[in-house]
Amino acid sequence: MILTDRLHIRPFQPTDGARVARLYQDNPHHLGDWLPLDNRLLLSDDFWQLAAPELAKRQDNGKEMRFFITWAHDLNGPILGYLSLTRIDHQNRSCEISFGIGQRFTRQGIASEAVRGAMKYASDTLGIDRIDANHAVQNVASCELLSRLGYTRIGVAPAFRWVNGEWADYVLRTWISKDRREDRELPLPPELAAFLNSR
Repeated sequence: MILTDRLHIRPFQPTDGARVARLYQDNPHHLGDWLPLDNRLLLSDDFWQLAAPELAKRQDNGKEMRFFITWAHDLNGPILGYLSLTRIDHQNRSCEISFGIGQRFTRQGIASEAVRGAMKYASDTLGIDRIDANHAVQNVASCELLSRLGYTRIGVAPAFRWVNGEWADYVLRTWISKDRREDRELPLPPELAAFLNSR
């Protein structure tokens, strides 16, 4: 769980199915068109109920975390958007971040606050000091947000992701902490360090 000044960001729960489906029902194009799934699946709370065990399994193995965002003062209110940390690599201390906010909640600083909170969580809790991100070339809002938060543009990946019935070009970005740049050796993963220390 991630808490910020205004937001409550927590992993998906099986009981969230109807609320998550409502997020996509209200945003079939604003959010749904940019996800590599048939939009009809996202609109169904049954789909999210069926997906819950797999999402929990992926989170338990430490490789990804799928969050949904609500107002901190209204936990049972509408889900404002989603945020994911995926491709978590503890040995190389890196991951990928993605996010989306419902259209009626845009231009309120929610995405910036959520991403900042997730970056702090990834750094403080997971030990991550490199975070990759990508966005469609025409997604100006994500371009501006990630630039403000220090994500450096690496380049453009042509035909990077299948969205809305076609292959879309995506901008690749990365954020790297100052501490990572100053490292002179790669620390061992915690489980391997513990094993060696017990010998």
